[in-house]
Amino acid sequence: MKDLTERQQKLKRIRESWGMTQKQFAEVIGMSTRSIEDYDRGINEVPVAVDRLIDFIAKEREAQSNAS
Repeated sequence: MKDLTERQQKLKRIRESWGMTQKQFAEVIGMSTRSIEDYDRGINEVPVAVDRLIDFIAKEREAQSNAS
């Protein structure tokens, strides 16, 4: 298994912290499950746009949980 890049590690860490499967996470961010699998395995790099989208969703989720 390849060493994961910083963005790959971050994506996997966020997905796991949300308690989501690869399929669930893919649905939330509007991507294919295969893409998430490939990021988790270090096959493909996480595009900057996807990294920013995940940051945005994470901040929104945090704001919602703080508002509750």
